[in-house]
Amino acid sequence: MKRFFLHGALKAFFFCCFLSAAFLKSPLFASEKLSKAAQNKIDEFMTLRMTVSTLPNNDAILSAIDSFDISGGASFSEEEELILENFVLLERYNYLKDDSKNKEFLRTSLKAQKEKCDAWLKANKKEVPNKWLCVTYADTISCYISFSVSDVIKYGLSIKDYYLKAYAQDENASYVLTNLAQWYYWAPKLNGGSRKKAGEYFEKAVKAARTDAERYFADIFLSQYLFETGDKERSATLLREAKSYCPESHYVALIEGANKDGLSFFAWSKKHSSMDGKPED
Repeated sequence: MKRFFLHGALKAFFFCCFLSAAFLKSPLFASEKLSKAAQNKIDEFMTLRMTVSTLPNNDAILSAIDSFDISGGASFSEEEELILENFVLLERYNYLKDDSKNKEFLRTSLKAQKEKCDAWLKANKKEVPNKWLCVTYADTISCYISFSVSDVIKYGLSIKDYYLKAYAQDENASYVLTNLAQWYYWAPKLNGGSRKKAGEYFEKAVKAARTDAERYFADIFLSQYLFETGDKERSATLLREAKSYCPESHYVALIEGANKDGLSFFAWSKKHSSMDGKPED
C-alpha cells in the first residue's frame, strides 16, 4: 500500500509548470489575521496530519480525518471555514488518489471546493485573502488540475501566484515556505524552477516552524532535499529529528527505506506514483 505525506499533488506541480509562468501581480498587504480559535484549529489539524501516519491502513486514516471536528464549537468566519474545509479535503485526497475508483469523486469534490473558494474570492475581491486561504486554495487547484490538461492550461498560472501572495503576507510561515519550495523544486527552469531556491525555502521552513507538526514536515522535506544534494549526514539527522516528533510514523519508516535503497523520497514518490505521467485530456 502506498502512502504519501506530500500535501497537494506533486505531479500536478510538475505538469502545470511546463505550461505556465506564474507571477506575483502586485504588492500585497496582510489581510486581517485569523482568529486565535481558527489558528488553533489549523494547528490541531496539522498535528492530526502527522499522527495519522502511525495508523495501520488508509481506512483507519480516513476515519480519523473524517472524525475531525472542523468547528470544535467555535464560531468561524466564512474564510476560516473555507481554509479548514480545504485542509480536510486535501488530506483525504492524499489517501484516496491512488485508487482509480475514487478518481471521479475526487475530481468532482475538488472542483466543487475550488468553485466555493472562487465564489468567496469574487465576493470579497476588495480584500486580500488570508495566507492560509491563499496556500490551501493553491493546493486545491494543484490537485484539481492533475486530472486534465485543459484545466492545467486554464488554471495553472494561479498556483505559484497564490503561494507568493501567502509568502508576501508572512515570510515566516513554515507551511507556505514548504509548498513554495516544492513549486521551485518541481518546476522546470524554463518556467522559473530552481533547485537552489527550493533548498533555500526548505531551510527557511525548518527555521520558521512553530509547532512539532510543522517541524516534523519541514524536517522531512529538507532532509530529502539534502539527501539528493549529497549531504547524507545532515539528511539523516533531520530525519531522526522528525521521527522524534512521531516515533511510530510509517512515513518516516518508508522514507528511511527509500534512502537505504539510494532514493530520496521525492524520487521514490515519482517512481511509485499511480499517475501515468500526464493528465488525461
